[in-house]
Amino acid sequence: MKNNLSVPIAIVIAGLIIGAALYFGSNNKSDTGSNPADNQNNLANTPQQTSGPGEISEKDHVLGNPGADLSMFVYSDLQCPYCRNFHATLKQIIEDYVKNGKVKIIFRHFPLSMMHPDAEKFAEATECAAELGGETKFWDYMDKLIELDSSDTSKVAEVLGLDKTNFENCLNSAKYADKIKGNLEDGVNAGVQGTPTSIIVDKKGGKYPISGALPYLSTDPSLYQALDEAQRKILCTEENKNCGIKIAIDKLLSQ
Repeated sequence: MKNNLSVPIAIVIAGLIIGAALYFGSNNKSDTGSNPADNQNNLANTPQQTSGPGEISEKDHVLGNPGADLSMFVYSDLQCPYCRNFHATLKQIIEDYVKNGKVKIIFRHFPLSMMHPDAEKFAEATECAAELGGETKFWDYMDKLIELDSSDTSKVAEVLGLDKTNFENCLNSAKYADKIKGNLEDGVNAGVQGTPTSIIVDKKGGKYPISGALPYLSTDPSLYQALDEAQRKILCTEENKNCGIKIAIDKLLSQ
């Protein structure tokens, strides 16, 4: 497969600060090494001003009700270990909020190729799966890739019942490289500096970025203590100090 995606300078810089990152739990970090308590791109109590994410188009992979109250843009690198941890959170959001029509998820690729040499290939593999098997196969391929924890993209395709020869021809053509590059550029415009990053957009167009693999719901007081006051207002409950994306979604839905 051709490797023709250039990595933005912002991402290279972000990669250089990994060693300086603070830890308070591996599931709460992004692949810039950012601690949610220190990263100013985290969800705050007011919408953030960015030029992205770009408008949803027919090229996007969208899961859920088109008229959902909240749109959750997810920028992810499929080789990133924190993104793989965050995948379980996404599955829970799908179960609790996407299926009932309140939230829709828009997935956009953000491969950090300087750190993850297979990230572009994995991204293109999901696109080939969608081409050969329809939109559901995009999400199925992502699930299975993470479940099997395999770098053998053809094996994942075969498990899903996709034609191996057609899949490999698609992947080797690098036909989706430009689309993935466009996703990457959109993420940079939206202020994404690491993976995973999610941006929740409400009905009024307010944008609420969440940087890092924050949990769906955590009762661990160390997470509450690590967040600043503004982050706690949207991500946490004051009564019991629980924090997580579930709480943020519930608060935004109630606005």
